[in-house]
Order: sequence, then C-alpha cells, then structure tokens
Amino acid sequence: MSGTQNDGSAADAELDLVDAGNAAYDEGDFDTAERFFRRAIDAGDLTMHLNLGNTFAERYETTEDPADLAKAAESYRIALDAGETDAWRNLGMVLDKMGRTDAAIEAMRSAIAAGDQDALLLLGYIFEEQDDAASAEKAYRDAVAGGCEFADAALGSFLLNEDRMDEAESVLRPIAGNQPDARADLGTLLIRTDRLAEAEQVLRAGFGAGEVESMIPLANLYHEDLDDLDQAEEVLRTAVSLGELNAINNLAVVLWDQGREAEAIEQWTLAADGGDELAVSALEEIHAGTD
Repeated sequence: MSGTQNDGSAADAELDLVDAGNAAYDEGDFDTAERFFRRAIDAGDLTMHLNLGNTFAERYETTEDPADLAKAAESYRIALDAGETDAWRNLGMVLDKMGRTDAAIEAMRSAIAAGDQDALLLLGYIFEEQDDAASAEKAYRDAVAGGCEFADAALGSFLLNEDRMDEAESVLRPIAGNQPDARADLGTLLIRTDRLAEAEQVLRAGFGAGEVESMIPLANLYHEDLDDLDQAEEVLRTAVSLGELNAINNLAVVLWDQGREAEAIEQWTLAADGGDELAVSALEEIHAGTD
C-alpha cells in the first residue's frame, strides 16, 4: 500500500488518514479502509486511488460482487492518471478476473514497460490460462532472465504441466529445497515418472517442514500408489489443520475408502459448505444412490 510524505500539518493529517486506511485494510475491514482512503483522496492525494483500488479488489475476494471489480478498475485508472505506475499490474489482474483478457495483457505489458518485471509472471499466468503455451513460456523465461522472485518455480510448473519432464526436472530440482511450490512440483514429477521412493522422500521433507504445498501430493501418493490409507489420512488431517481447505475433500475420499462413511460425509459436507464443487458432486452421488 502507498504512503504519503510528511511536509506539514495538512500532510500530517493526510498521513494519519492513509495509516488508518492501511491498518483497516490489513485487518480485513475494507469498508472502513475505503472511507479513510476516500478522505485522503478528498484531501488532495489522488495516488491513494491505488490503495482504494486494492481495497475494492480485495473486498471482491469476499463479496464476489462484480461491482467491486469495476470500482477497482476505475480507481486504478485514476491512480495511473495521477502518475502511480504501480497500478498497471493491479489493473491487469482485475481486468483478467473480469474476463477482459486482451485488456489485461496490455495492462501487464504497460507494467513491464514501466519497470515492473514481476508483471512478467502474471503475464505468463494469463497466457497459460488462455492455452497460449508459447507466449506463456516466453514470459516465464523472460521473468527468469530478469531475476523475478519465484520465476524459476513458475517456469518449472509450466514445463511440468506441458509434460516436458526432463526440462521441468532440471529447473525444479535446484530450487526444491527452498521453494515449497517447486518441491511439491518436483514430487509430483517424480510420481508421474514412477520414481515413487524418491517422490516420498522429497514430499515428506516438505511435510516435515510444514509446507502444505507438499501435503496433498504426498497424501495422493500414499492413497493412490502406495495403498497406505492411514498415512494418507495423517497427512491430510495435518493439511486441514494448517488451513488447506482443498484437503478436506481428499480426506473425505480416504475415509470413504476406509469404510468410514459417516465421517466421510461429514467432511464432504464441510468441504461443500466451503464451496468445493468436487465435494458437492460427491454428496449428490451419495444422495442419489440412497433415494
């Protein structure tokens, strides 16, 4: 979030508004954050439209109200007009969520032109979503060349998704020890290439380090390849306890396969209440079978 320079009593008051808005934003109180940022804007700081746009964009994650995305885009454009070039990347992310892919790509390119090399990663994600593999790979490789943090992990994940296993492994293996996403992807790669013992070793290292990224692939290894449902359950319960909501559906499947149907249905219900479509489908199938 942006700040304001202190150059007198009026600036002090404006800075207080910005600090209060940032504090409310950090606490997830987006309505209060909006009020403070609007007051800072009314006091003359148009760059605070960047913070206001961030507030709308973050509130959308809770409300899923398209109006919040539209407000965020409008705020980012005003921030850009005020010279806040950091808004380009954020505008691109919002436009992508709005389904305006071409405009999102152009915004990301503008961010890159303004010196925001991290936007290369987001540009790669957008191209990958659009199944434009060549453009995605170029963006990821440019990000690696530009020294963007996590660019190697993103490139490795892309290559894994493209089934370019040897290339993916050469990227992922050197960074797996210090990047949780890369470790999880390396473990997945090893499973897919039938190196199960090494996959277990790699993923258990992530599990031991408390990396939730490794837990679902490790549980899947135990469940689907090693037929060790007790270990799968242990890993998934740990993942759930650490806030990995996607693990709830997997835990339900493991419990069901153990014959613990009531417990499985309880977990599927929790997952369905959280919006997990796989859990919803599982419950529908169960209810259809009992009618």
